[in-house]
Amino acid sequence: MSDHFLNEPNGFDMARLNAGIQGIAQETADKMLSLTLGKTPVHGVVTATAGTSVMLKAGTTELSGRGILIIKNISRFQVRIGASSADAIYTKGLPVDPGQTQSISFDPAAPVSVYARSQGGAATLEVTEA
Repeated sequence: MSDHFLNEPNGFDMARLNAGIQGIAQETADKMLSLTLGKTPVHGVVTATAGTSVMLKAGTTELSGRGILIIKNISRFQVRIGASSADAIYTKGLPVDPGQTQSISFDPAAPVSVYARSQGGAATLEVTEA
């Protein structure tokens, strides 16, 4: 056994174990969304800045007929989200704090765009659509 494993509780490589658990959790969440909404989830990363609002979408365009949008703020900056570029500006919009996840449900027949703007520097957001 390598020295690396000796530093971990019970001799396990905790990083690999945690990565495996996260992968299983994501796969389970994807299956649940698929069963609930009848759509395969699409995942992406978006960067919101303080200067310009960005449309929240997992791919190059919004997922057609999406029923849910899940936004996880993995940055150290708060972001605000809104239904228009103007709504995502500083005092308007729903705040999403660092580490927070926000989900928005939609009528799949009535598409709505959602925008984000950072309250500080470049904010990385994980986006899931289904």
